[in-house]
This record gives sequence, structure tokens and C-alpha cells, in this order.
Amino acid sequence: MLNIQTVEQILAANEKLPIGMKKYKRIPSVFPKAKHMDELLTLVKKAIVLSSENEDDLDAIRQLGEGWVAEETLAIAIYCALKYSDDFVNGVAAAVNHDGDSDSTGAVTGNILGTALGFEAIPQKYLDKLELKDVILEIAEDLHHDCQITEYGLGDDLWESISFTDGAVFNFSSFPT
Repeated sequence: MLNIQTVEQILAANEKLPIGMKKYKRIPSVFPKAKHMDELLTLVKKAIVLSSENEDDLDAIRQLGEGWVAEETLAIAIYCALKYSDDFVNGVAAAVNHDGDSDSTGAVTGNILGTALGFEAIPQKYLDKLELKDVILEIAEDLHHDCQITEYGLGDDLWESISFTDGAVFNFSSFPT
């Protein structure tokens, strides 16, 4: 089993990781009041390292948890999405074939891989039986075009500034387009 010092050393030395994966330490500054940030970051780091090793998926996922809490779900999804970064089917299959909260881990993995690989990477057999496919596609288009989801009651003003319960405010108009 990996310990956190080993994870830190591997992350620091691993040249294959995308640059964004090396910047995980910035996350706490965005959510300074988050109570479980250390647990989340520990699992995320472990997921990143495990994804680059030649370990059996079930063994790797067991090291991350079962997905019954959010940080485990996200870590498992990150592991599966990184390990199968070019393979939607195998990434989602790894995410749902374990003894934990596999529907949640599969959903999050599917979202990550679907976003990364694009709609075309999702096999047609999955799309044919997708409930509310038209609504999902319309919302995806709206999100892609500046989050203007006016047909569903959300207008541009909502997306200009979103406040969170801890008082943090994100101003989306300042993001580069």
C-alpha cells in the first residue's frame, strides 16, 4: 500500500502527468473552510499515482475506498479516468465493477471521460438507451455556449456571479474565454 510520502515523491518525479495534475496543491486556497480537504487531496494524489502503475483495478480501487463518501467517489473516478484516459468503455467498466457505490463512481467517471474525450467517444449502444438524452444534449450545448440555460429558468445574471454558502463568490465573467 502507498503511503503519502511515496505518493508525493512519485508525483514530483512523474514527467508523464499532465501539468494540471501537479497543481493539486492550489485546491485548498479555493475552498479554505473545507473540513475534509486533507482526506480528499490524499486520495486524489493516491489515485493519480495508482493510475500510472501496473496494478489490478480492483486492488487499486480498494486502496481508494468504496465510493460511499464523496472523496472516495472522486478518487476512484480520477483513477479510472486517468488509467483509461483514451478509452471510455474500459474506464467506466473499471469504475462500476467493484463492491462499493459503483453507480456513483461510474457516473462521475463517465462525466470526466465524456468531457475529456467528447460525445463521439461514447458508444452508440450507450446513447441509444440514455434517458432524457435530448435534455442532456441541450443543457450540454447551453453550458458550452456560456451557460445560457434560459429555457430552464436560469438567465445570464445567475452565471455572472455565483455565491456559495460559505460566502465565497465566483465571478465567471472574469474567466478567459
